[in-house]
Amino acid sequence: MDETIQKAITALLGDAAEKGYRWLNSTGDWRKELVGKLRNEQFALMSTTQIKGLPQGFIKKIAGNEESAPQHFFVVQPFGPANSEKWAPTIGIEHRKNFDNVVQVCFYVAFFGNQPTNMQTYKLTSFGHRFDAPEGKKSVHNYYHVQPLKKFKAGYNLPGAFQIHPDTFPTIPIEANDTLDLLLHTLHVACGAKYIEQLATTKINKVVAERAAGLHKKLNLA
Repeated sequence: MDETIQKAITALLGDAAEKGYRWLNSTGDWRKELVGKLRNEQFALMSTTQIKGLPQGFIKKIAGNEESAPQHFFVVQPFGPANSEKWAPTIGIEHRKNFDNVVQVCFYVAFFGNQPTNMQTYKLTSFGHRFDAPEGKKSVHNYYHVQPLKKFKAGYNLPGAFQIHPDTFPTIPIEANDTLDLLLHTLHVACGAKYIEQLATTKINKVVAERAAGLHKKLNLA
């Protein structure tokens, strides 16, 4: 991965994770209890220490060409309907070898809600998407794409997710040239258009600002 793109991705991951952590602790509703609820479901969210080490950990895995399943997710701040309807979006990072034996970075988005089952009780519910890199020349999915999500790693169902729907189709193509574009699309879905608008003028990284501004314009949000 190009060093310039790597720095942009690590800056963006750090910004999204830190803002999400602060937002979660400031909410005045059930989402403050999300960490405990998910821990009971064997779904761990990143601690403060893990969030601070996220950028460096990403660099290490890229440099070592290592595979890793998304084990610890982090919360990101939602805007728009996801926030007003009290959903909590989370993001996971996977390093996976494709059919060309190249380690690619993919992102998982899982939304968690607390839906009433009757007048007294609530039930954790969720849905999600997997943002995948090209899977290699031997695959029919050798392009950037999105698929439904129902497992957060091998053998573990996404807590509260509807398990009957498929997770190998539909395959939705997205316009992306590299991992940074893929991450921006991921954050657009997880956080909403307002976060992309904020990133278009961000000071955290020049390349992030340029790419976010381009996406913002492309989506006719300007």
